[in-house]
Amino acid sequence: MSRIRGLELLYSLAKDQIKSKQDCVVAALHCLLINEGLQCVGTGEVFSDEDAKNTTELLPSNWNDNQEVYTLRYVSKDSKSRYLIKVVKAGNIMHINLVLNEDKTAAVSANIEKLVSDEFNNYSTAYKDLESLKDSFQKEIVEKLLKKPTPAASTSKTSDNRSPLRVGPTSSFPPPISPLGVPDYGHDNPYSGPVFPQVGGRDLDPLGREPGGMLMDPSSFGIPRPHMPPIGGPRGLPRGAVPPGARFDPFGPPMRGPNRFEPSPDHFRPPDFDDFM
Repeated sequence: MSRIRGLELLYSLAKDQIKSKQDCVVAALHCLLINEGLQCVGTGEVFSDEDAKNTTELLPSNWNDNQEVYTLRYVSKDSKSRYLIKVVKAGNIMHINLVLNEDKTAAVSANIEKLVSDEFNNYSTAYKDLESLKDSFQKEIVEKLLKKPTPAASTSKTSDNRSPLRVGPTSSFPPPISPLGVPDYGHDNPYSGPVFPQVGGRDLDPLGREPGGMLMDPSSFGIPRPHMPPIGGPRGLPRGAVPPGARFDPFGPPMRGPNRFEPSPDHFRPPDFDDFM
C-alpha cells in the first residue's frame, strides 16, 4: 500500500476522533498539506492576526464535527500566504476546494469508496488507494497553488560561445599599419585592405602610430611608388637616425633623374620663362 508521510502517526493520534470514511480522507489531505510546508491554524473560514501564533501540524479540535462539510485553515511558514480548504461530501464523492489568499482556487474530487475500506478503525486496513489521491492532489492542488514557480531558462541570454558583433578595432589603441600605410584590422574584418587614410590622425597621436598627418604625399593614399625613398628619411642616413613614425622634412637639393618625386617640384615654368621682351 502506498503511504503518505506522517499519516500513520496522525491516524494514531486522532484514532479516537475518526468517525467515518470521509474522516480518513480529510486526515490524508491534512497530511499532504503539512508535507507541503503548511501549518494548520484552526477550523472555519475566518482568518485572524493571531493565527500565526497558533500553528500546528495536528488536526485542530472539532475538525470533524460537521460530517458533510469540513473547513480548515492553513498558513505558510512565513505566514504570508493563507490557505482555506473546504471538503464537501456529496454521496460517495468528496469535492475538495483549496483557496489561496481569497483569490486563487484549485479543486479536485475523490471517491470515498475507492480510497477507504469498511475497516477504517485500524490504519493498516483503513486505506485502499492512497496513490490515486496523492497523484490527483499533486496535479490539481500542488502544481497550481503550492508549487513555487521556477524561473524559466532565459532564451534571450547570449550564449557564452557566441561573440558579439564588432565593427572596427576592439582595442582603444590604434590598429597596426599595413605596408600600404593604412590601418590593418585583419583579413576577416570588412575594413581590412586599402582604405582612405585617417587624415590628421598622426597629428593627434603623440606616439606617431596613426597614419595621415598634415603633410601629405602620394603614399598617404595607399599608392605604392617603387621609386620613392624609404619611409623615415632619405637614403644615406645612418640606421635609427629618424625614429619610427616621425615626420621628416627632407633637406638638400631635390632629387633628379628617374628617382625624383612625381609630380616634379619643377613642373611649373619659372617666372618669365617665355618672356622674350
